[in-house]
Amino acid sequence: MGIAEAKPNTAPAGVRHFDHFALPTGSIERSEKFYTEVLGLRTLVKGAPRIVGGIFMKIGTRHHLGFFEHRPINTGTMPKRENVQGYPRVAFAVPASDFAATTERIRAACAIVEEIHEDNLPGAERGLAFVDPEGNIMEVFPNAANQPITVSHFHFETPALAAALEFYTGVLDFKEIHRSDERAVLAIPTGQALLLHQVSELSAATQTYFDGRHFAFSVTDANFHAIVAKLEARGIQQGDDLGGVRRRKPGELGTYFQDPTNGMHIQMLNSDSSEFSKQFAA
Repeated sequence: MGIAEAKPNTAPAGVRHFDHFALPTGSIERSEKFYTEVLGLRTLVKGAPRIVGGIFMKIGTRHHLGFFEHRPINTGTMPKRENVQGYPRVAFAVPASDFAATTERIRAACAIVEEIHEDNLPGAERGLAFVDPEGNIMEVFPNAANQPITVSHFHFETPALAAALEFYTGVLDFKEIHRSDERAVLAIPTGQALLLHQVSELSAATQTYFDGRHFAFSVTDANFHAIVAKLEARGIQQGDDLGGVRRRKPGELGTYFQDPTNGMHIQMLNSDSSEFSKQFAA
């Protein structure tokens, strides 16, 4: 059956959790130094032969973060940031007992820092946004449960908020918990959230293609196939070739696709960060 003839799959197709993400950097050495010393991440794998020009670091016990150096295939470099209002942004939940020390280290290491708060997002009443040494905008909030650092929520911009909202609720089965004319808050299982922000036009940071930049979700085998069916029914291209061709092990499911309203690369796989991390256990 061709895409034009495919019938929408209306079965639930939710994700298990937001798992990991990767961002651009001008120097993996500089990013490693900043994120290990300031946020307490630890290096999993760095450089050749496994990941030329890249690094993956462990975030607490549940997630990991990658950085890839700028490559010729990129359509530009990260634009200079003047404030913390740009996109995309990712927020970390830091143990409450370490929040004051963490924010002190951030203030000492970053030129652009701003106190923030999020409405309609429990646990994000007070936080700190900052621009890292590579121009990526990040946030930290205290974790009342005092658990290890984890990924709390992330922000995308879109010039078509209603369409983006329909995409994430209709394809990934996210739940809308708040909506206004300017933004929507979508719940992801495990207490995480995606915040979608209406803009008149996409920023240079979002429009620029950075090889390797992506945001990844872990899913069950059944939901992997259900989501792929929904993407195909909508005529949305998906496949490993969108995120770098790789050889997958037997039973391993994975694919990439793009948010149709802003072009951000999304990865979906039936494994998670804990399984990825085991590959590099000492």
